[in-house]
Amino acid sequence: MTAKQYLSQIKHIQLRLSAMAEQLECLRSAAQCVTTSYNDIPCSAPRDIHKHEDAVLRVLEWEEKMQAEVDRLSDINATIAAVSTPAHHFLLVKRYVRSETWETIARGLGYSLSQTKRFHLDALADLEERLNRNEPK
Repeated sequence: MTAKQYLSQIKHIQLRLSAMAEQLECLRSAAQCVTTSYNDIPCSAPRDIHKHEDAVLRVLEWEEKMQAEVDRLSDINATIAAVSTPAHHFLLVKRYVRSETWETIARGLGYSLSQTKRFHLDALADLEERLNRNEPK
């Protein structure tokens, strides 16, 4: 996996987490609505008396899935933080984590647009070197 492919995971994880957060709210809402009804009418079909517990378990399972995505995002951020140059770190965070434009990044670095893009290639090479060193042999 190239450095750029590795970093592109950030956007996908952020989108997935956003969608998962909305789904989690729906699950929580549904879990709060699950109640056991008591009445005098005999019921021939067996009732699921653990509906609320099952709903809560589904919420907890979803939260675990979300935590796994957050952990992946945290690992990528730690890899970015480990690059050798603070300016490389700045550039990678602004471009891949915050999705800022090249013009905004160039202003932040105090470089021209073309110099910023060349600097970006250096930052990717730095990150790629780190990724290759950490790959299992």
